[in-house]
Amino acid sequence: MPHLIYRHTSVYSLSLSKDPCNHAYGCLPDLQSQSSGSLYSPNYPYVYPTGASCYFHIVANSAYSVSFTIYGNATLPSYAYIYVYDGMDDNDPLLGVLQGPIRQAATFISTTNTLYVRFIGGDTTSYLSTSQIGWIGSYSWINKVNQYFGSTSGLVLSPNYPQMYNNSLRYTYVISAPSATSIQLRILDFYTENNDDKLYLYIGYVGSGGSSNATFTGLLAPFNYTVPSNFFSLYFYSDASVTYRGFNILYCGIVSGLNVCDQRKS
Repeated sequence: MPHLIYRHTSVYSLSLSKDPCNHAYGCLPDLQSQSSGSLYSPNYPYVYPTGASCYFHIVANSAYSVSFTIYGNATLPSYAYIYVYDGMDDNDPLLGVLQGPIRQAATFISTTNTLYVRFIGGDTTSYLSTSQIGWIGSYSWINKVNQYFGSTSGLVLSPNYPQMYNNSLRYTYVISAPSATSIQLRILDFYTENNDDKLYLYIGYVGSGGSSNATFTGLLAPFNYTVPSNFFSLYFYSDASVTYRGFNILYCGIVSGLNVCDQRKS
């Protein structure tokens, strides 16, 4: 599985003004403004140049977010990194860092209409090997995402919780935990207008088509619900009338058969 690092170290602090031109290493163009496309390391599926450094700005129309997936089975050495930011540069929120090798696909979704991807292949001058073949991924514009969660656990709250949520909400949450095999939802508190204000759960992205996998509404006693995936969406809909306090949901990734929330308690 990929090594996910949710911190930004000064060793790899980035500056757009100092970035080398992408073409120097045979990278794809910096600006990616199509509604969908592919990104990959130089020379993929062959060995990328030693010291390769590429950066990409994916820019969607203002009404959209950007989804970017790096496919599994990417062969990267341990000193190679892929940084993904929610915005135009490294001053924007860091969604995650992948460090090779990448065994399992990882998806990142922006809450803005831009996504910045930086690949650092490493400055080693040692022999080239199959460990430097690199990676491939794809991106696409998607309907606007309000909140994105990229860690193995987190707290999902309705807008204004524990105060009353607003009328006429259309609010999308996306949860992606690449190192997990499934995710447990712990519904700690849930109170919406029964049958009119609903929280829909979709495996994958909410806009990918198909019906919801689960729907929650009304006043619910605390319970657990297991999502058989490490990537899913929650879509909260409220009508124009009555509102209540909403919901408080803890999500916990299942990693190597263990619940990460239980592990942190011990």
